[in-house]
Amino acid sequence: MIARWLTQRCRDEDVPRASRVRPGLARLLEQQYSRSPLTDTWAGRTRADTWTWHHGDGRGVVWRDRDRDALWLLCFADEHDGGYELAHALVNPDPAQDRLYPKLDPTYVAGSGPTAAWEEFVDEDALEWIRFIHGAAEFFDDRQSDLNGGEALEWRAAGVIRLAQDDDLLKVTIGTRLVYADNATDRDRYLKPGEVEDIFLQLVGDLDGESWEAHVPPYAHGYVNYLFVPPRPNAEAWLDARIAEIVAAKPRRGSDPSCV
Repeated sequence: MIARWLTQRCRDEDVPRASRVRPGLARLLEQQYSRSPLTDTWAGRTRADTWTWHHGDGRGVVWRDRDRDALWLLCFADEHDGGYELAHALVNPDPAQDRLYPKLDPTYVAGSGPTAAWEEFVDEDALEWIRFIHGAAEFFDDRQSDLNGGEALEWRAAGVIRLAQDDDLLKVTIGTRLVYADNATDRDRYLKPGEVEDIFLQLVGDLDGESWEAHVPPYAHGYVNYLFVPPRPNAEAWLDARIAEIVAAKPRRGSDPSCV
């Protein structure tokens, strides 16, 4: 389960004042809690699986997207009814005017992977970006013993990321193209330089500039090699860092991002 909080659905200036709700949000996300209490449906809902969310005196609204296996925390407030009032202010029966629910690919079919072109549905892009990097981190964690034995590891999903020993250093090779299923070729795209660097820095723990170097390997211009000083944080630490950024209303961006 990857929990996502839509910061663009809440006013950023509201978040720091929610001093009582924020600890509950952090705990919920850190534990990857996949449900609200699911005892009270929210009266203003226009989609199924929309529920109230309680933390002490704070109240909010959540939506469980079962197809994408994601929990969306749509809005919240410290005051008893404040979260509900914010949600009602954002909802609109006209889908073109509705600011409460995320805009998702309407052609999505569960189990088929993403189908829309990048930048068409930025919420879908953000969820896929998290799954892309977290999937690689989990793969490298599971194969750590093989890496220690000198084997090079290669993770292939939407893209290619390789990890190998290089004397006393580690080397990450990142492909600059994201590739999807045959029925979604319009979603394939090339990563911008800032995005490739951001993938690397997230995987290795935001090292300072003196601890890593990058170069394009000869005859392989679709890849970038990064040499860095180990260790590498595990997948759980990576996800904790992303959750902390989301809860702080400062979601991670590359230096040259494409709406992700």
